[in-house]
Amino acid sequence: MMNYTLADLIDTTKLQEMMDAFYDVTAAPTAILDADGTVLTATAWQDICTKYHRVNTGSLLRCQQSDAYIADHLINGSAYALYECANGLVDVASPILVDGVHIGTIFTGQFLLAEPDTDRFRQQAHAFGFDEGGYLQALDQVPVVQRDRIEPILRYLSLFATMLAEIGLQRMQQLETQRELKESEQRFRMAQFSLDNVSDGVQWLNPEGRHIYVNQALCRQIGYTQEEMLGMGLDQIDPNIDIAQWRREVWPLIKERGSTTFQVIHQHKDGSLIPVEVTGNYMQFEGQEYLCTFARDVSERKQQEAELRTFKALADNALDGIAMASLDARLIYMNPAFKAMAGLDAQAQGIPVIDLYPAETQHAIEQEVIPTLMHQGAWQGMLEMCRPDGSRWIAQQSAFAVRDEHGQIIKLANLLRDVTEQRRIDMERQRLVAIVEKSNDFMGIASLEGQAIYLNDAGKRLVGLESEATFRQTQVIDYFPPDEQRRVQQEILPTIFQDGRWKGECRFRHFTTGELIPVEWNVFLIRDHTTHEPISIATVTRDLREQKQGEAERTALQEQIIDAQRDALRELSTPLIPISDHVVIMPLIGTIDSQRAEQVMETLLDGVARHRADLVIVDITGVLMVDTQVAQAFIQAAQAVKLLGAEVMLTGIQPQIAQTLVHLGVDLHGIQTRGSLQSGITAALSQNNRSQVRGHRSEVIPNGVNRYET
Repeated sequence: MMNYTLADLIDTTKLQEMMDAFYDVTAAPTAILDADGTVLTATAWQDICTKYHRVNTGSLLRCQQSDAYIADHLINGSAYALYECANGLVDVASPILVDGVHIGTIFTGQFLLAEPDTDRFRQQAHAFGFDEGGYLQALDQVPVVQRDRIEPILRYLSLFATMLAEIGLQRMQQLETQRELKESEQRFRMAQFSLDNVSDGVQWLNPEGRHIYVNQALCRQIGYTQEEMLGMGLDQIDPNIDIAQWRREVWPLIKERGSTTFQVIHQHKDGSLIPVEVTGNYMQFEGQEYLCTFARDVSERKQQEAELRTFKALADNALDGIAMASLDARLIYMNPAFKAMAGLDAQAQGIPVIDLYPAETQHAIEQEVIPTLMHQGAWQGMLEMCRPDGSRWIAQQSAFAVRDEHGQIIKLANLLRDVTEQRRIDMERQRLVAIVEKSNDFMGIASLEGQAIYLNDAGKRLVGLESEATFRQTQVIDYFPPDEQRRVQQEILPTIFQDGRWKGECRFRHFTTGELIPVEWNVFLIRDHTTHEPISIATVTRDLREQKQGEAERTALQEQIIDAQRDALRELSTPLIPISDHVVIMPLIGTIDSQRAEQVMETLLDGVARHRADLVIVDITGVLMVDTQVAQAFIQAAQAVKLLGAEVMLTGIQPQIAQTLVHLGVDLHGIQTRGSLQSGITAALSQNNRSQVRGHRSEVIPNGVNRYET
């Protein structure tokens, strides 16, 4: 329904001119008011009202009472209302109706039905304080209208105003129709513009699957013009569609459901395939059935979904742990690696992150890590964590804030690596490095090509390398003197690469002094712990100079000891005991071999000469066995002793030895024999005493010792 006023339907300027002309003919004052009381035209309004009655407060109240009376009667459906106000003037009004709607009022009035009562108006002037002269003069200007003339005039004016209003209404209706048409056209153009410029493709299909409308977006999607697409079938843009099956199955399904969404493939004019999400809507328009579809190119979404699947696969198969938490620091995602290293299962989702840390670390999480994440967006560091079973592990962590497209933090993420074992290895490595650095042995590493890589301080001191730069320029072969290099290259290095190690003595050279340094070169291959392929050569080499010096000193000392022992053994194995000035005894015990037999001869001859003995008693009581060689040695010894002027007596011959000597045919001619050492000593002393009586004189010395002289 149109909303309009009387002013919208008539030309108020022309209407004012007509009302003025009407007054000139009829002398009837008029006024036309809108429904809300707005004055549209006013002709010949009386000064008595405008200058007096409606200016004074008391008289204005009477005018308002007249207005209220007229309004009440018009609202109640009266054709017109006539009222003589308390101020003594008459007002008449008639409603202006259009389609039964009261849209205005036409007034005529401020006139008199008879000659005025001058005294009344004079009293009224006094009552309200009017200027009596001016007030009565204004009264004289008020027309006197006969009652029978009022109704025709009023009816004419009402019909006239109504006619103008109806004409205006018709015009207004035309304008409204034009406006609505214009708005409709504008809406259509806007709708057309929107359809042509939306990102989604729009198409209208008839039940045969043919296009009767396509927007520009769909044309851009698949590379056709609108003219080319109109009349084309679905099967011409979707290679997977069987149009007969579509008409038989898909169309009825969409018609039944009213709307449905599905995934299809559109084929671009250039032959490329485009994944599309289509929402089909069944519609009826002017008795015809249509399918309106919205086609959205989901290539980017498919790519994002593929990337999401890829990243999920990466996260699920990553060796490092990945965890995400909400802004209230509760777990919302854990990849398998994190679950494994943290000892968690799916039930742990939603637990506070702080529970994953031991009590002594939780303060750092609350006071440092989370505030840093919220203010700086990232935090990195190493923290100890705890598992549900109470065991602890060390995690290298890289935490960061995840933001939305507006830069607002929406969640917290953390990449974690279990470095517990690595820390242990690092500590062991540090200890090993400390041991290597502080070791007194030469410890070094070289590449497989022989280029020096590392040498500890002891090694550098050993060979006189004063700087790291000088060391870096050396090759393995440079550490050996020229006469050793060929052996190293042709024998030792091939053995290392074949057997994995070599150990032996070599000589290093001092790079400054040229000193040759004896060393024990223990060299071996270092292999990759995964492939077991050799990656470098290492050595633990020991300086043998002190060892060599010690060995030389020990050798000299051992030789001295051996010589002393040899002398002692000689004396013990062939003892020579003088029992008188000219008689010595050699008791033999044990086995007599050729070396000992020779030693016996040397001792006998030396003893005879040294003691100037006349008789040597060789006692063999302790000899277990005598063979031809030993017997022959005795005979030779006896002969040699005789050459020195002495005789040999053999004592202690055991029965079995005597039997052996007989069987061997040993000739003991010239050798005295006695059965026992005692009998031999007795015989020797007897012989010695007789010799002294015959060939010596005895001299008694004061101390009582006998001394024999020749």
